[in-house]
Amino acid sequence: SIICAFAAIIVYIIATIAKWYVEKQPFDFESLIAQTELLLSAGLFFSSVNYPILFKLGVDKGRMWFILMTVIIAGGSSSLLALVKADPMKVESLVQKVTPFMLPVAVGLLLISVVLSIRIYEKREF
Repeated sequence: SIICAFAAIIVYIIATIAKWYVEKQPFDFESLIAQTELLLSAGLFFSSVNYPILFKLGVDKGRMWFILMTVIIAGGSSSLLALVKADPMKVESLVQKVTPFMLPVAVGLLLISVVLSIRIYEKREF
């Protein structure tokens, strides 16, 4: 998961820089780093939640729970923003304030997930 997340981030960085170059936009590396950190945090978060579920329930049931969890998080957050009629600028400002803390939290969750997944796997009967 970590290798794939970093590979996706590298592709994202290259694509973003190419887009800036083609559209002749100024390079905003501070924004790029923040977006990269946010994407990496989200990817590690979903991996952290997914692996213990997969080891506990198996691949088929685990995949169903992962899809359900993704729909609930994405749908719930977008519905909540629509219900409160949040100002997009305020939401973006909040995300920018929270982003520096997200990566350490995601890495911490990943470490907990690894330990939990190993324990689940060791207790599993074959």
